[in-house]
Amino acid sequence: MLQPTFSGPVASSKEIAQSHDDRLVLAAMLALTEMAAVAVSTYLAFVAYHLTVWDGLPDTISYGLICTQLALMYGIICLADRQYDLHGAEWNRQALHRGVLALALAFVFLLALMFISGTVLSYSRGTFLAQLAIALPTQIMIRALLLHAIEVGRKSGRWTSPGVVVLVFPDVEKPTLLLEQLSSTQDEIRQVYRLRLDQYLASASNDPARHSDPPM
Repeated sequence: MLQPTFSGPVASSKEIAQSHDDRLVLAAMLALTEMAAVAVSTYLAFVAYHLTVWDGLPDTISYGLICTQLALMYGIICLADRQYDLHGAEWNRQALHRGVLALALAFVFLLALMFISGTVLSYSRGTFLAQLAIALPTQIMIRALLLHAIEVGRKSGRWTSPGVVVLVFPDVEKPTLLLEQLSSTQDEIRQVYRLRLDQYLASASNDPARHSDPPM
């Protein structure tokens, strides 16, 4: 027997499709916002460093292209790490440091790419340190603001997930950990059903059709 232990609205197929489309648009907006923040902050760091230290901008390599490549690498890493899925688990307490790790990896990949292409010697070490010092806090601030905006929109009902239905088997006595893994916000779980094995066996034993002889 399936016994509901938690109930809530179940989304229709049309609502699920609409929510999926909304997720894609929202995820694209989040990704583009963070990538733009990385590109702008690193370019401003380059300009500020060279104007302060060297009183001018170099023309040895295109730092604008480097900043764009860095932002693209950051976005690709975040997408590969499923940081914009918006299923709940990726927008929790781990979202901040996962973004920081993604940006650090983007810097590492950028240096590796420049080393392979032979342009790493033209990349100012002072510029690199200035970009890292400005881009990291900028990324943390932008990610924190996006987290807050997503949570506000979720609570106000402007953006909601289609929800899931959970079936808990008899051996699972404490499904709390399972529910936390499915949704860190818990509002994405619409219904929870607990399978009561004893009631199912009792109903099966009392069903005369189950004890009748099969037809010849």
